[in-house]
Amino acid sequence: MTRRFSPISRKTEAAAAIRIAPHSHSGRISMICAMLAVIASIQLYACTPAKHVAENGAALRTAADSNAAVHRFVQAFYDWYVPIASADSVHIPAFYYVLTKADRYLDRDLAAMLRADSVEEQIDPTKQTRETLDADPFLDSQDPCGPYEVIDVRRRGSAYVVRMRACHGDGGPVVEVRSVGGAWRISNMLDVGGGGRDLKSYFCEWAKEDSRPERRPPKC
Repeated sequence: MTRRFSPISRKTEAAAAIRIAPHSHSGRISMICAMLAVIASIQLYACTPAKHVAENGAALRTAADSNAAVHRFVQAFYDWYVPIASADSVHIPAFYYVLTKADRYLDRDLAAMLRADSVEEQIDPTKQTRETLDADPFLDSQDPCGPYEVIDVRRRGSAYVVRMRACHGDGGPVVEVRSVGGAWRISNMLDVGGGGRDLKSYFCEWAKEDSRPERRPPKC
């Protein structure tokens, strides 16, 4: 039996087709947009980690280069200084010789404090108005012997902490190093005498206790 469609049915189908067609076209557009969004997301995901990896790699290389540079700087200082401190011909505290190379090895504040200490040390002991160093702060030993060797370099904030080992194998000096004007400089000696205090704190304390008020620093 052949099925016949009435004119009304055909019109109804045509109207339905007209109604469906726009929605189908819109659906295809939505699907294409969604696919493009997925592709863009994949590309962003693929590229972003690579950028971060590159940046992190560069940062790690910079940190490693700085550690190596600090290691070389401190080792060079001790290679120069230890023979001077160990020489029998030295008749003044060996660490005063560091002042002859202060612009090469020390930061400005530490150099000024060490210089003030050396000036006071030259005064007749009965006329001294403040305490002064009685041991070598750079060697942290009463009986120094070479060589002194850098065994550890670690960053701490904007500074680097460098640990040394002396020939006797016991705990050696601990050096604080900072970048000053693009160059490395010793900014402090830490854990002086194994007491947990740093050299600058001793210098500040002694300066503040100077019996001559005009020589006391306004701040330290």
